[in-house]
Amino acid sequence: MVSLNHNIPVVVCSGTGRAADILAYAYSHTRSSKGVLKSKHEIKLRDKINEAYGGRWKENEIDKNIEIHFTNVMKCMEHRNLINIFPMNKHEDLDIAILTALLNSKAAEDSFEIRKNQLQLALTWNRADIAQEEIFREDVLWPPRSLDDILMEAIVEEKVEFVALILQQNVGMKEFLSKERLQQLYQKSLLRADADHLKKLMSSKTRRSTFSYDNLKRLMESLMYKYDHDIEERKTNDNITGRKYSLDLKPEKPQLLFKHPYKQLMVWSILMLRQKMAKFAWQMGSEPITSAVAAARIYGSMAKNVHRNESALKEKVLIFKDEFEHLARSVIDECHAKQKEKAMMLAERKSPSWSEMTSLQIAASGKNMVYLSSVACRNSIDATWRRGILSRWQVLVTVFFPFLLFTPFLNVDAMGEKKVRTFQKILTFYTAPITKFTHYSILYIFFVALFTYFLLVDYQPNEITTIERICIFWIFTFIVDEIYTLLTFPSPTFGGKIRDWYGMLKCIDLFNLLFALLAFVIQVITMHTNENAINVRIVFSINCIIFYIRIMKLYTANSSLGPKLEMIKMMFAELTTFLLVVIVFLAAYGVSRHSLLYGRTEASWKIFTDILFHPYWQLYGELDFDNSMKSNVTCRCHCGEILTEHVVISNAHNNTDCLVPEELRSDINFANISKSPPENLASMLSKVTWTKEDAFRRTPCTTFGKICFVNNENSKPAKYIRLSHNDSVDKCLKLMENHWKIMEPKRPSLCISVIGGAKSFKLDNRMRETFNAGLIKAAKTTNAWLITTGSNVGVMRAVGNAVSEGQSFLWDGDRITHTLRLIGIGPWGYVKNRKKLISRGDGCFPVHFQTSKVIQHGKPVPLNPNHTHFVFVDDGFRNNYKGASEFRALFEQKVSKPTQAGGLGIPVVLVIVEGGTDAINDAMVSLNHNIPVVVCSGTGRAADILAYAYSHIRSSNRELKQKRENKLRDKIRDAYGGRWNKDEIEMNIDKHLTNVMECMKYRNLGAENSDEIRKNQLKLALTWDRADIAQEEIFREDVFWPKESLEEILMEAIIEEKVEFVAMILQQTVVMKEFLTRKRLQTLYEKSLSRTDADHLKELMKDKIHRSTFSYNDLKRLMEYLMYKYDHDFEESKTADNATGRKYSLDLKQQLFKYPYKQLMIWSILMLRQKMAKFAWQMGSEPITSAVAASRIYGSMAQNFHGNESALKEKVLGFKDEFEHLARSVLDECHAKQKDKAMMLAERKSPTWSSMTSLQIAASAKNMLVEIRSTQHGIRGFYLDGRG
Repeated sequence: MVSLNHNIPVVVCSGTGRAADILAYAYSHTRSSKGVLKSKHEIKLRDKINEAYGGRWKENEIDKNIEIHFTNVMKCMEHRNLINIFPMNKHEDLDIAILTALLNSKAAEDSFEIRKNQLQLALTWNRADIAQEEIFREDVLWPPRSLDDILMEAIVEEKVEFVALILQQNVGMKEFLSKERLQQLYQKSLLRADADHLKKLMSSKTRRSTFSYDNLKRLMESLMYKYDHDIEERKTNDNITGRKYSLDLKPEKPQLLFKHPYKQLMVWSILMLRQKMAKFAWQMGSEPITSAVAAARIYGSMAKNVHRNESALKEKVLIFKDEFEHLARSVIDECHAKQKEKAMMLAERKSPSWSEMTSLQIAASGKNMVYLSSVACRNSIDATWRRGILSRWQVLVTVFFPFLLFTPFLNVDAMGEKKVRTFQKILTFYTAPITKFTHYSILYIFFVALFTYFLLVDYQPNEITTIERICIFWIFTFIVDEIYTLLTFPSPTFGGKIRDWYGMLKCIDLFNLLFALLAFVIQVITMHTNENAINVRIVFSINCIIFYIRIMKLYTANSSLGPKLEMIKMMFAELTTFLLVVIVFLAAYGVSRHSLLYGRTEASWKIFTDILFHPYWQLYGELDFDNSMKSNVTCRCHCGEILTEHVVISNAHNNTDCLVPEELRSDINFANISKSPPENLASMLSKVTWTKEDAFRRTPCTTFGKICFVNNENSKPAKYIRLSHNDSVDKCLKLMENHWKIMEPKRPSLCISVIGGAKSFKLDNRMRETFNAGLIKAAKTTNAWLITTGSNVGVMRAVGNAVSEGQSFLWDGDRITHTLRLIGIGPWGYVKNRKKLISRGDGCFPVHFQTSKVIQHGKPVPLNPNHTHFVFVDDGFRNNYKGASEFRALFEQKVSKPTQAGGLGIPVVLVIVEGGTDAINDAMVSLNHNIPVVVCSGTGRAADILAYAYSHIRSSNRELKQKRENKLRDKIRDAYGGRWNKDEIEMNIDKHLTNVMECMKYRNLGAENSDEIRKNQLKLALTWDRADIAQEEIFREDVFWPKESLEEILMEAIIEEKVEFVAMILQQTVVMKEFLTRKRLQTLYEKSLSRTDADHLKELMKDKIHRSTFSYNDLKRLMEYLMYKYDHDFEESKTADNATGRKYSLDLKQQLFKYPYKQLMIWSILMLRQKMAKFAWQMGSEPITSAVAASRIYGSMAQNFHGNESALKEKVLGFKDEFEHLARSVLDECHAKQKDKAMMLAERKSPTWSSMTSLQIAASAKNMLVEIRSTQHGIRGFYLDGRG
């Protein structure tokens, strides 16, 4: 009611209940003429008021309150024209209803200014449909030139529908787009950020980035060779003398118009990459075919000038080019389908809009094959080429027998005349392109034949023969012809002609001709001595080769051979690259092969032929060397190692007690065991009793250092250590923390352990994308550790590939560290080439390690090069991948234990992807230690078995139905039964079924609900930055949060700039004023200054107050430097002593702030947390003064940054601009509603900001807020009143 009394329109959302439905009912049943209700509707309305609010009133006040609210509703209906009903149950847009309400509110006040404001509003909202219905009505007449400003804005903003709508009024594009206004359009556009490409293009082509018509002409000539502005010379008649004279143009603003305004608009749109506006101008303009071809030509030239680093921009320009090419093609095809002859005329017609060029000329200069391949263009080109001559054989015969021109043998078309005279026939025949080409072809073939004869028969080193003179003269004419061709190119500049002429074949031709002349000159000079006779012959021979190759140029005119030659030319570049690659491999293999087979060889040219020819023929199967290899002895020790590869034997040590029992030592010659072991050695060893306690020996670790993977050189070396299987996990973690710095720069919030399939593991493309994206997002969000076995097989390789895609690096003090930590905890005995990792005792820093993707059954596997850390667990056994499972389980349990229990307190999640039986066992162990498990269903084997059991188990008694149990048994049999003996299958199935059911006992792991658990859940959601999940799962309506329980998390959310979480927590029982005490703000600053992203603030404090630690005095000094005036605004909180009545102050640490959101905003600004600063600004008071103060602080900070910190300075200035525009938008909105109050706001002294006004703060910062109309009025008032 209050809003309606002040003529503020109201939108009522009908269907939402209570007040909205009451107003909607009254509106729909009120008589529009009198604003009254019928009695039955009045009773119904009273009932609605009673139903909505009666439950809150006392019984004796119900009737009174109903009458009050009924009266208020009816008063609202007195302003029925300002009320708009929006039914929520209909699928309509609320923004339309709001805009309609704004328009209807001014509908009764019909004035030009109001209509223009309405149109401006519709343009801002981009609602041309509403403007058509509500503003451009038939009964409204718009004054001339009144829409020019809005039309200009619509063009700049590419609002094509508005441009079309305005042009339907009394606005003509020819009168609107004058020379002056087009200049304004270019100047406004060049100031925008989306015109950077145009400024670069202008700088490149015209050496200037500012607009002038001369620069535009030079730019367009570089893009399409020929261009005119087409300015119209407007003249009128003298009624007395009949002479024509120019209209008087005002010297200060001459209104020069264009002959083709839509062409100018299209050119501007193309240069600005406004494709929708370019298409509109093309549709509205004349000559659609030529204009579309010209647009494609301009786009093509622009694409060539785009830097190769801007691939996205180039692709966008080429798409626009293709669109115009297809537009031109579609129009010419449609014309050809209706009238073939006129379509050909259109293709050949000289365009007055485009500098008298034809569409064929423009298309040919831009190599527009889409347009040129149209039927009309091909017919036009063919008609021009043939000039009525039906066959090339007729031309060939007539060339040799010219008298046939006087007979009916040959028909020609002389400019469309039906009856052709003899002279016209002769002239047309000899000027026809097909005749010229035939003459050229005959003469060129004759020249090649003559040059061949000269080279083979007539060449004499000591004499210049007549045929040689003819050939040299002919070559000279070729050079003159090339120069003439160069000079006839349409480009206005010589450099442009060079660029158009330039091509690989052209250059070869020219150099070939010049070298022929050079050879001739050398022959003339040395003719009497014959010193260079052989060199001259070599040059002439090379000339002959190129002359022969150039015969293929004549084939391009043939419809069958021409396309094939183009294909060969395109393939030749790729073939050359391939041959270069093949030569490298052939040479490398040939040298190595020759060295190994033949050893030292005498130097001769035959070596080079052997190096290249033998490998080349071997490509075709001509193998000339013995490829047989001796079989390797693979007798294995009890530990799994190949006997001959034991360190004891390979180093020829005498102490072999730990390897071979005493009873066999007399039968083994240890010196030759690696070359010729006993044939019965395997059977001998199998009969000996062997125990690991007797065979294994513990030795000091010499296997540690860094691995540099030679086939992954772009990565940072990975750290590694070899441990015993019974070493302490605590010591391992201590080593990782102290020496590997794995907890720096940020402690992980999660540990993700991935297990699953090895050699038989595969994921399709969709699953791989889902797995990679989810895993990397989780790891990056939580700074998680990822744990695998570290091998380059199966799921471990998949994890490594995912990490490789998302891996990046950051500076941590004086070192570079990974952002993703991928730890491989695997068995030492299952690592391929592991001996290379063993050092002499001082470690390997680094060791260059070769990895591969080749996996051999039953043999060690290579390491994955994308892991950042490796922990190799040695249990003494070799070629066995199960040696590290127990150590890894203990490691994960230690990580997941709470810090109070001696662990790290980092949550651990086990992820199972496919997997064997060991994956089920690992899941059972993890669940027994309350480690949650994520099963990737659909990946096969163990994952699908666990997923099936999970989905079909009864939640009440954790049991399966019999048919489900049988199905689960079948799944276990299908997955693993092929590896078991027949008599062990059922026993193994029972065993693994039991393990699966043991896992299902923990089906609802994590269902406990307590304050501590909810708090941990909230911390996890905060770490993952998932406010949506926290809102749905944690902050439920049935959960009450104690006030103190959320303060720690709120502090972390503020520091990490998680604005959604801050807003969500403040909706609970936390109040910012009570939370942000003096002590807590100090803690906030101290924690922030210890972070790496606060280096700019520490430098600023050192520079201005000569300290980098926090205190309130230092903060005050710093803020006074940045703003000149600043107060902390501590609140004097006092309470009374009940005994004495005296008041005393509370503890200073618990002292509160009057304006806590101001303090939060200042901290956010100093820390460059723009999102948090905006949030504090929104939540705080005095938005105008606060926004101006924020921009003032940002401005002062930007002035103090070093010149080398340009990126940081630009970032701060961007933040400053955002707050300046916020202040401006708020003040403009206030001024639009109430001018006087807006002026008062500008002049009001702010209690929040040390009693300064927004004008004072803005003026001190040179903030152009003073340009706003309300602030200008306020400043003028100061001066007129004598106060300034």
